[in-house]
Amino acid sequence: MWSNLYYTPARAEQVDFVTYLLAATGGMVKKGNPKNIHSLDDVCGVRAAAGLGTVEEAMFRGVSDKCVAGKPAVELVTYADRPSGIRMVQNDRADLLMGDLGSMDYTIAQLPNELERGYMMLTDYKVGPGISKSMPELRQAVFDALQIIKAEGTMKTLMVKYNVDPTLQRPVEMWTK
Repeated sequence: MWSNLYYTPARAEQVDFVTYLLAATGGMVKKGNPKNIHSLDDVCGVRAAAGLGTVEEAMFRGVSDKCVAGKPAVELVTYADRPSGIRMVQNDRADLLMGDLGSMDYTIAQLPNELERGYMMLTDYKVGPGISKSMPELRQAVFDALQIIKAEGTMKTLMVKYNVDPTLQRPVEMWTK
């Protein structure tokens, strides 16, 4: 499986991983960032859009609970799908939408006159494909290929082309447990 799959030791008991990227979260705001949202510290009192039942919804609820003395809570609005959340920001029904940085940056690149990144939060999650433990040759081939394209600069070129922040690259590693 090659997707935005996070490596964990528990998952590596089921499949092998070749990681090459760090996961990150982005905060998408209207162009010009009218509410000056540059981190989670800035979200008290803003309308924040999150997918129903997502980790972002839980994160906004947690931040809202920590808004203190004179700061209003986060006004949380939920959406059923990402396009609906994006429209909420575009139409001033939300001030902020938070989610996977790659997805956010791709959307912003498609709508550069309307949206921008307010902030980025790095995680410690390693990202890479999950490969069946019954396919060690494939695991090795993926590992070798990722090392080559990283070393020759192709990985960075592709990341820039598809609006993935190249600073998220990490050493290519193989995880079998």
